[in-house]
Amino acid sequence: MSNLLGIGEKTYCRWESGSYFQSEAFDRYLRLLRADSGTVKLLERICLEKRGQVEAGKSGVDFLYLKDNVHVYESISYQFNETMRSGLFFIGAA
Repeated sequence: MSNLLGIGEKTYCRWESGSYFQSEAFDRYLRLLRADSGTVKLLERICLEKRGQVEAGKSGVDFLYLKDNVHVYESISYQFNETMRSGLFFIGAA
C-alpha cells in the first residue's frame, strides 16, 4: 500500500496503527482514492510503469516523472497556479 500511495512503509504503518495521523492533504488524497476505485487502478498502473513492468503511457494519462522533466513541471505548476487564482476549482465558481 505504501508503494501505491508513494509514501514510506513506516509512515503507512504509523497511520494504520493509529500512532500518527496523516496530514489534511493526505487525508483528502485517501478520501479521493476511497471514493473512486478507478483512481486506485490508475495508481497501480503508474507504479507498474515506474518499475518498468508495463509500457509507459498505457495508464491513460501522460505521466512524466519530476526528476526527468523539471522544465515541464515548472510550466505545469505555473498553469495550475493561474487556474487556482482564477477560482475555477472553487465550488460555485462560474
